[in-house]
Amino acid sequence: LETAGSYGEVLKFMPALTIAEADLRRGLSIIRDCVRTAQDSTAASR
Repeated sequence: LETAGSYGEVLKFMPALTIAEADLRRGLSIIRDCVRTAQDSTAASR
């Protein structure tokens, strides 16, 4: 995982080329949950 963009607003995912599909799905699920939590936290603070 790496950030990019002028303000670090882009997340770049770079899984290993040999990653198992199940591992990739699990990792993406974790990231999805983290993004949702961050969105909920941001919305609640507005």
